[in-house]
Amino acid sequence: MNKPKQPASRIAILKERIEEVERKNGATFDVPFRGRLVSLRRIQVEIDFPLYRIQSGRTHRAQAAYSDRHSSLPKDFFSDPEDPNVQRAQHEILVGMIDERDLANDLRDRGQLAPIVLTKDGFVVDGNRRLAALRGRKEEYVDAVVLPSDAQSNEIYETEIELQMQRETKAPYNWIDQALHIEYGIVELHEKAEQVARRMRLGKDEITNELGKLSFVRQYLTWLGEDGKYHKVPAAGGGHMEQAFQDIAQRFSTPAFKRKTENERRLVRDACFLAIKQEAGYQQIRSMLKHIGQNPTKVSEKLRSRKPAKKASHETHRITAKVDHIDTKKDPLRALARTANPTTNDGFEDLVEAVNDKDSGSILLEAVDEVEAEEKEAKRQQLPLQRIERAIADLKQVTLADDVEDLDAIAKALGRLSDELDRLSRRVEKLRSHK
Repeated sequence: MNKPKQPASRIAILKERIEEVERKNGATFDVPFRGRLVSLRRIQVEIDFPLYRIQSGRTHRAQAAYSDRHSSLPKDFFSDPEDPNVQRAQHEILVGMIDERDLANDLRDRGQLAPIVLTKDGFVVDGNRRLAALRGRKEEYVDAVVLPSDAQSNEIYETEIELQMQRETKAPYNWIDQALHIEYGIVELHEKAEQVARRMRLGKDEITNELGKLSFVRQYLTWLGEDGKYHKVPAAGGGHMEQAFQDIAQRFSTPAFKRKTENERRLVRDACFLAIKQEAGYQQIRSMLKHIGQNPTKVSEKLRSRKPAKKASHETHRITAKVDHIDTKKDPLRALARTANPTTNDGFEDLVEAVNDKDSGSILLEAVDEVEAEEKEAKRQQLPLQRIERAIADLKQVTLADDVEDLDAIAKALGRLSDELDRLSRRVEKLRSHK
């Protein structure tokens, strides 16, 4: 009795389709691979044959959001790309991305201009959204090309980036997704930063900046108690939140910040995180970096003015004694307050309490905004004096030699200067008389 014929493997099916098209000298499509364009045979496969590539550079955040919505799923749910449930989840994610970019209408109006790109076993390297859109239209087949059978993981990654950077209907990378995909190439696939930068049309410094922002994104999620849930980072419009994380990363890389103690840096960082949780704009984050980093006592004074005065009591002393024995390893910000100058210790306590209280972000923002406003007003008031002093310094540099020309023009200019001095002097006397 003959054994039943085993179904052909996915690799064998694609190989057979390619050989059939080659015998007919069928059409080809150029794909970037190993640093050059290679011509691959265009084939057709059944619409349900390809498998979505779960490591798609555009869906990291969306996968985290999906897992968060379906809390019963295991943490490693997306680790098995061949699981039908994982494929269905990825399809749902991609359908949402199609709606965002109106790709379905583009396919309806112009058809599938470019084939999807598959690995030798049928995973989509480029064209996940197009495949999802075609499946939504109930198409029977999809045009495809297949990368060489000896393509390695890093080469597949390189091809994916090259194609997605040049695709006319590509959706823009979310900045967190982009950073995660950059990190995947460098850390997991051991790509050189220069190579990733070149393929993504970025400078090497930009790659460093992307990884720096990602580091603080992870720290923020840990602080929030939401590790790995990248969708929990507020999505402020216009790239404001990306700018906020970039400012934090850049400020913390400066020599001045590196000279601070670990607890001082933590205080500034957590204050910024508190503001981010409130969806503050990047300008407010910049103010937080500046004033918590340079003038925390001033901010703490503003915080104290917003709190009711504490009444000394036996209970207060008991609580204080208890606080003095807090394990500072578990509460490092408290350690900062403990090492502060005794005359400002209470102020630091207020600042530490505000930063430790994740619900007090609005109060801290108000305090920092007030300090910023006072600083701007002080600078505004100092501006006339600064300009006058600069003018005096400039005049001191003027010398008149015996053979100087344009004496008449100089005399007229000095006359105008005298008039301006008289005008300002009268204004000063008038202001002084009203005080």
